[in-house]
Amino acid sequence: MKKKQLKNAVSSSYFFLSSLLLVVPTTLYAQTFSKKDSITIFSYIQKAESFHNLAEYDSAVFYANKAEKLAQEKKYEKGYAHALLKKEEIFIDYDELDQAEVINKKVTAIGKKLNNPLLIAHATLHAAQIKMYQNKLEEAIDLFQVCTQNYFNQHPSYYAALAYNDFGYTYGLKDDLINQTNCLIQSIKIYESLPELNYGELAVVYNNLSLVYYRLKDNDKTIEYAKKSIYYREKHGDINDLALGYCNISQLYRLINPKEAKKYQELCVTYAEESKNEDRIVQAYITSALIASDAENRELALEFEKKAVKILEEKNNNPASLALRYIAIGMHLVALKKNSEEAISYYNKALKISEAIHSKTNISEVYKNLTKVYTLQNNYKAAFESQKKYHLYRDSIVDEKTNISIAELETKFQTEKKEQEIKLLSTENKLAQKQKYIYIALASLLFLTGFSLFFVYRNQLKTARKIKELNVLKSKFFANISHEFRTPLTLIKSPVQNLQKVISNEDEKKQLQLIDRNANRMLELVDQLLALSKIDSGKLKLILKEGNSSSFLHSITEPFDFQAKENNINFEINIEKNTTNHYFDKDVVEKIVTNILSNAFKYTPTGQKIEFYSSIENKKLKLTISNAGVSIKKEEINQLFERFYQKNESEKGAGIGLALVKELVELYEGEILTQVSNQKLQFTILLPLEKFPANAIVVTKENTPSIENQTTENDLPIVLIADDNSEIRSVLKDILKENFQILEAGDGEKALKMAKKEIPDCIISDIMMPKMNGYEFTKAIKSNELTSFIPVVLLTAKTAEEAHLEGLQSTADAFLTKPFRHEIIKLTVTQLITERKKLQERYSQELVLKPVDIVINSIDEKFLEKLQEILHKEVPNSDFTSDNFASAVGMSRMQLHRKLKTLLGVSATEFLRTERLKTAVELLKKGNGNISEIAYSVGFNDMSYFSKCFKEMYHCTPSEYIEKNS
Repeated sequence: MKKKQLKNAVSSSYFFLSSLLLVVPTTLYAQTFSKKDSITIFSYIQKAESFHNLAEYDSAVFYANKAEKLAQEKKYEKGYAHALLKKEEIFIDYDELDQAEVINKKVTAIGKKLNNPLLIAHATLHAAQIKMYQNKLEEAIDLFQVCTQNYFNQHPSYYAALAYNDFGYTYGLKDDLINQTNCLIQSIKIYESLPELNYGELAVVYNNLSLVYYRLKDNDKTIEYAKKSIYYREKHGDINDLALGYCNISQLYRLINPKEAKKYQELCVTYAEESKNEDRIVQAYITSALIASDAENRELALEFEKKAVKILEEKNNNPASLALRYIAIGMHLVALKKNSEEAISYYNKALKISEAIHSKTNISEVYKNLTKVYTLQNNYKAAFESQKKYHLYRDSIVDEKTNISIAELETKFQTEKKEQEIKLLSTENKLAQKQKYIYIALASLLFLTGFSLFFVYRNQLKTARKIKELNVLKSKFFANISHEFRTPLTLIKSPVQNLQKVISNEDEKKQLQLIDRNANRMLELVDQLLALSKIDSGKLKLILKEGNSSSFLHSITEPFDFQAKENNINFEINIEKNTTNHYFDKDVVEKIVTNILSNAFKYTPTGQKIEFYSSIENKKLKLTISNAGVSIKKEEINQLFERFYQKNESEKGAGIGLALVKELVELYEGEILTQVSNQKLQFTILLPLEKFPANAIVVTKENTPSIENQTTENDLPIVLIADDNSEIRSVLKDILKENFQILEAGDGEKALKMAKKEIPDCIISDIMMPKMNGYEFTKAIKSNELTSFIPVVLLTAKTAEEAHLEGLQSTADAFLTKPFRHEIIKLTVTQLITERKKLQERYSQELVLKPVDIVINSIDEKFLEKLQEILHKEVPNSDFTSDNFASAVGMSRMQLHRKLKTLLGVSATEFLRTERLKTAVELLKKGNGNISEIAYSVGFNDMSYFSKCFKEMYHCTPSEYIEKNS
């Protein structure tokens, strides 16, 4: 919607207004209208609001008209006022300001008739917005002051905060940044004082505040508030809003930090495409084109512009924007020196649209660009004609602006005359006011009767509101107290772990282990409480992603198999093999399975049996988990799902694990069935795989662009996965395949051979493997010159600290336990590979490569020293190639290429050339000979090639470099 895009605003809940407008009934309550009529009217208004939020104009107006018509028929002015306010909002958003003004006068009149200050305040707010969009800024400011000072100032509410935001926006149009800032800060204060934070609206105000500081050229404040806006958009969880937020912040970063701008631009495109909002996608593509153009990447900019044009052409509802995109494509084609005829065709398309919508500015711009193209074609006649038309339209725009200024002066003069007439009429109005008091006295007699009827209805509203507030407070309490528990628990665990290292007495060690075990149990309870509070507050959403359910369940149950062997429990796993992928929430499924299995292991005696079965039946994932040796009766089954249920004081309680499972299954719109027979407790869980729940967000490959779409597979980092469990390898491959090339090995020996041959960027290895375990494999990797620099991540089902310590002693870079979180695996690998770039950055800055201040092991340090020795000897030798270099180092050409690429970010050839140029720069600084002598002394036979390479690296010629540093 035009106006909402202009202000970066969010839609408001009109039905919230209906709970605030406790309108005092007057004589109209004597008319015959039923409670059913009232409910019908407000249901129409609610439908109009819903379609308004979905940007479906016709449907929104249709239901607003139905509400208005029914209210008029029943002579129900309260409902009539609500319907008019809704229509007015729709017309304002769709730039139909004349119709909005007519309605506004009606609403104001009803507000005065009913003597309802809140209704008058909302009418005044809408009137101010209309004046703002009509560019009558002084009138808008006066109206904003009336509605904020006369009512909203005394009654802080959502609408007060919205009014201050619009008030600030109006001041911004006048370039009054001080008053704009004050209004925006007031808006934030009101929003944050409300019982429940409205993340979406707070995000908008912080975004507007960042734009103020952007205009003030205060980059730090600009980014600070832009990031706050992003934070609240993420809390709000609306993908469409997030796309808009990332688009805004990437635009802000364009002139401040191009790297950050590109990062947020990629997020903008990701979320825009995921939202499937075509307006947002177009905005993301246009932003991407601008950022690519800033980086002189015209090809990429052209690609994004054409994507935007394709959508705009299909929608065919924004000709002005489409014309601008045609002009931009033409400019990119000219800059790339491509087919000039194609550029001319795009300019002509833009010209045709601009003439149709009478956009003189766009027409002028088209002729200006056509002049350039025809000049490049040496078609001077056509260029001259275009130049004449350009000046003609440019001059007409200037004349038009002058006429507008004169018209504004005339309007001011007429306004002053009308104000004098109003003063003359004010005396007559005072006489009419006395008559009004007589009518009010009569209406007051009916007021008591109407108020008594309305009192019951108002109390019901208050009760519903209080219940909602109590639920919010309860959820906040659980969340807050859970967070508070974490700090003291950490402070308990830390000294206990220190004492365990120094105490040798076995009895004391057992007591410390008991403390540590129970502290861990409390941490689990804290996490479960947090999950329950999210569900209670309605903030937990299902994130459905495509994956293989059988492989995923294998990865979850594997650690329990290890635990079963340790506890002497017969654990039987039967997961039906499934070759078809489905959409499911991996985090929720993992919580359900691990909580039930943990409960089963907790209550199953030694020597007894636990069974886990999984299959897909009737498009549902069926999970069956049973354990023997329980003493629960059938009548006690339902109580298992109560939080902290305890059968009696002598037995363990159920905690909140099963309660969390039940809540998660209900969130998934699934089923959970429980039965007990022959001391065997069985849970059967059915989760839908194709019928997506209403609260789910489905992340598909089509709307989630992967890195593979942006770069070739050969450019992706290589990750080697070493694990004897093929299911685990499959899960890890699914997690990483979009961002990395994947190699697989079934044991340590194969993995070591593959690592030496392929030189991967990162290795993920299980600890328990045949032939060579994970510890031995890691030591072998870190002690070999070919592979010493490769980061290694160890995975294990063992949770003991001794296993963790042994993993780190084997010089592993990271240690993760199973079951693992997919995001943690991906981020760990990404971070380890990113850390290697520190050495690459250092290499590009230093003349002599020394591993100072960089985390690097001794083998890599010796390798770098060997490179320096070889280069010191061979730099003057122009016949010394990358093949000679590999032979001198003692590696194959491919192995040296992979090692240098990962360690320093360059190929062997680039490394040689860069070192020669660095040596040349040092000689130029010292003045050791002329440019030709220095070029030959560092191995360049061709002076033009030397100058070309030098300019690419230092952005100036050798002679210019000497001048700068002389």
